[in-house]
Amino acid sequence: MISCHVCGRNNPRLYPEYSKFRRVTSDCKPWAAGGELGLCEACGCVQAIVDDKWRGEIAEIYRDYTIYHQANGNEQCIFEPVSGAALARSERLAAKLRTLPDLPQAGKLIDIGCGNGAFLRSFGRLFPDWTLTGLEWDDKYRSLVESIPGVKALLTGRIDEVPGMFDVISLVHSLEHMEDPMALLRRARSKLKPGGILFIQLPYYVENPFELFVTDHATHFDCNSAVSLLETAGFSVDVLETTWVPKELSIIARHLTTHRRPAPLPPAPALDEVLHWLRSVVDRAGEIARNSKNFGLFGTSIAGTWLFTEVAESVRFFVDEDTSRTGRKYLGLPVLHPSAVPQGGDVYVALAPIVSREVARRLRSTHTHYHEVPALHASGPAGRQ
Repeated sequence: MISCHVCGRNNPRLYPEYSKFRRVTSDCKPWAAGGELGLCEACGCVQAIVDDKWRGEIAEIYRDYTIYHQANGNEQCIFEPVSGAALARSERLAAKLRTLPDLPQAGKLIDIGCGNGAFLRSFGRLFPDWTLTGLEWDDKYRSLVESIPGVKALLTGRIDEVPGMFDVISLVHSLEHMEDPMALLRRARSKLKPGGILFIQLPYYVENPFELFVTDHATHFDCNSAVSLLETAGFSVDVLETTWVPKELSIIARHLTTHRRPAPLPPAPALDEVLHWLRSVVDRAGEIARNSKNFGLFGTSIAGTWLFTEVAESVRFFVDEDTSRTGRKYLGLPVLHPSAVPQGGDVYVALAPIVSREVARRLRSTHTHYHEVPALHASGPAGRQ
């Protein structure tokens, strides 16, 4: 019997087509095909099938995990699709938190799954009077994290084993990795001060279907499944945003006092449709490559890495606007700035549909052909919730 790792009910619906696709790791390295994807029809969570095979893959991935290796450890930038203006993701998130009316001038924050400290660094710059703590499963980045101004320590272990209480508990791209997200949230709740804030940042497969191929993501959240999980864990959701960072979910939650929910929350698209669309992305890449003498992929993160695994023999170069990534090699190929793309080249903008369209239109020029990913119907993954 297969059990949902979120609600514990048995027999999530499996999608055999998924296992035919290659996958990618969350630190953007190619990974073999063969995964299993399920939908719990009781709680609505899309999820990897968490079993011994999955755990073995995760252990292998984490043994060689290299955060932001494409940019020598520098956090990825978020580019405004129309203007092209760039800002590190954590800088944008910290700035959004600064707009919350009841966040005090001083307090204590712990960042669960802090990685190399990108969010702690950005938060500390805007909130210099706060005491910051990082929490990770190992101490690989201890010296780097503890060198950040305001950081008291990098700890390892469980959140409920950390002494003291916190005004803010953050999980920035970490909850989706957890085998038992409900247990983690309940432990976090026990360490959150009354009136404190739980801040969660999640990938959002509804707008970015490529996220489904991240091998070490245990759960793929939509709005409904995220809110349901939080409420069951004892939180109320104050903010549920898909605009703070494109193709991501931003959530502010607090201790549940009265049962209320942002309404209405539309359903996620059918997974059959999403997988069919992902196959069409691969097919379109192949079509463009066959008719091009110089074919490249835009993007050196999840989507670009995954698509490379499907059409690797046709790709000659990558394109990226992030100057910390350009001029280097990625997966053995040069990473070019748009200004350096060879004349007459074809570039497939392998990004979430809502971003791909705008980037392709902004970068179109007389000497480079930028191709956006196929369109999606309005109620599917391209639509906003």
